[in-house]
Amino acid sequence: MEKSLIIISIIILALFFIPLIILFSRKSKKVNSQLKKFQNIGATLNLHLSEQDVWEDHGIGIDRELKHVFYAKGKEFSDMTENVDLEKVRRSEVNKVSRSLGSMNVVDRIDLRIIFKDSNSPHLLLEFYNVHINRQIYDEYHLAEKWSKVINECV
Repeated sequence: MEKSLIIISIIILALFFIPLIILFSRKSKKVNSQLKKFQNIGATLNLHLSEQDVWEDHGIGIDRELKHVFYAKGKEFSDMTENVDLEKVRRSEVNKVSRSLGSMNVVDRIDLRIIFKDSNSPHLLLEFYNVHINRQIYDEYHLAEKWSKVINECV
C-alpha cells in the first residue's frame, strides 16, 4: 500500500510539473531567440549592446562605449527602430498615461520620454506598453523606470 501511494504521488507530481517545465522551456527559447534577433539588428548599426531587454515585440539596449540607446518594436523588430545618441540627450523620464474608470485607474500607455538638450528637438517617446496592442500589462512600468535610470546615469 505504501509503495503504491508513493508511485501515485510521483505520477501526480510529474503530471503537474512536466507541463510547467515545457512551458518555461518554450518561453525561455522564445526570449533567447528574440534577444539574438535584437542584438543582430543592433550589430548591423555597429552597436555592441552591453545591456538589453526584450519583451512582447519590443526591445531596448545600450551601447555604453558609443553612448547610444537602441530601441525597436514590431514583429521581427522591424516596425520602428530608434538609435538615440545620448550625447544629445538631457534626460529621460517615464510617461504613464492613465484614465479613471469608476473607482479604478486604467493604464493606457507607458512610454519612455527622451528629452533632448536642443529645446527645438521634439521629445521622443519609446513605447513600452499600449492598451490597444497589449491587453495585459506585465512589468512594463518597472522596465521603463529601469531604462530611464540607465539613460539618466549615462547622460
